[in-house]
Amino acid sequence: MKYNKKLLGVVSAFAIALPMSLGSAFANGTVDFLKTSSTGDKVAGAEITFYQAGKKAFTFKTNAEGKVDAASVASANSYDVTNIVDSSGNLSLKAGEYTYAETKAPTGYMLNSRHEALTVTDGLTSNVEIKNTKFKDGLGQVIVRSLDKATSAALGGATVDLKQGDKLLASINFDDKGNVMDASYITADGRNLGLEVIDGSILIKPGDYILVENKASEGYALNTQAYKLTAKSGVTTTIEILQEKSSSATSTSEKQTGVKLRIINTSKSAISDQEVSIYAVDKDKKNPRLVFKGKTGADGYLDATKATEGIALLKDGVVSLQPGNYYYQLTGGTNHNDFTVEQDKVTPIEKTIKLNSNSKTGGVTSTTSKSASLAKTGMVGGLAPLVGGGLAIVAGGLAITRRKK
Repeated sequence: MKYNKKLLGVVSAFAIALPMSLGSAFANGTVDFLKTSSTGDKVAGAEITFYQAGKKAFTFKTNAEGKVDAASVASANSYDVTNIVDSSGNLSLKAGEYTYAETKAPTGYMLNSRHEALTVTDGLTSNVEIKNTKFKDGLGQVIVRSLDKATSAALGGATVDLKQGDKLLASINFDDKGNVMDASYITADGRNLGLEVIDGSILIKPGDYILVENKASEGYALNTQAYKLTAKSGVTTTIEILQEKSSSATSTSEKQTGVKLRIINTSKSAISDQEVSIYAVDKDKKNPRLVFKGKTGADGYLDATKATEGIALLKDGVVSLQPGNYYYQLTGGTNHNDFTVEQDKVTPIEKTIKLNSNSKTGGVTSTTSKSASLAKTGMVGGLAPLVGGGLAIVAGGLAITRRKK
């Protein structure tokens, strides 16, 4: 009987300890933060801003280790920053949805203009690393933002032409966070001016340029204003392209320009989950640039929910593209399938492939998934040993009871 009482005491203690440990393990979410250069060096002096529900929540600066400088944390809009930084220079945040961006670059570096989203979950660790690229000699940085004129919310789906005089240098596409996409189209004239997309912004030689929107975001009227800008060596210039929502009375339907691709088998049946990459090439069909990557749906057409690159370009199975030369490639295959896009026309393509005997698709597809790791104070470090140890204690207690009967 006395052994049963001891066992009851052990189990009771475990029952009390478990919820207490659960509470401590899932108190806040940890954001393992790191600020580096494009070559992997730790970078100090960057200013980072976090937002919640569209409002600025807090800012901080990075220290010599590229971590959060606790002394620099400043609250905005009454956000509670008490104990927000741990001893390792990481953030401890309440569960919720955040966005973050670099708002001031370290000396000698270009501003990383990307706005990114972050979901913080109690007891889990998220990794955030923001990289900076040093200015290239003689070049300037241009940041272009696509915004709602009334709310200043970032918009995706628009396309803006960057010109110098009558020369088209680049057609800039924006993702759903309003960032300039790496897959934006750059002409030979643009490349001659050193133009490239880095960290969501444009690097280019000093000079006078013009930005003109040629495709508005869905539900918005085309902005016909020509925005003049001057790029300066070693200087960051920001231009905001403002869009106004179109009314049903004044809006006109735009003709789509792009490609609509469908993958079928030799029996004319649709093939789903076939991964497709689309590349833009120059007039000589050289210098490929990835503009879209995604998979087909049950109907064989590219599915917007399965896109991983150029998501904002796909609607109703049509990938919106600028007029020019392109090719598509199926994952698992080596063929470059050339096609041309003409203004105000959708190029229809139906690709027939032979199925492998052990595959539902015509080639080997690959998927990449990201998942948050468990917090250092969560399941890995605290809860798992507690549960395992508690179960071992209970098992041992039962064994003792059986031996004493």
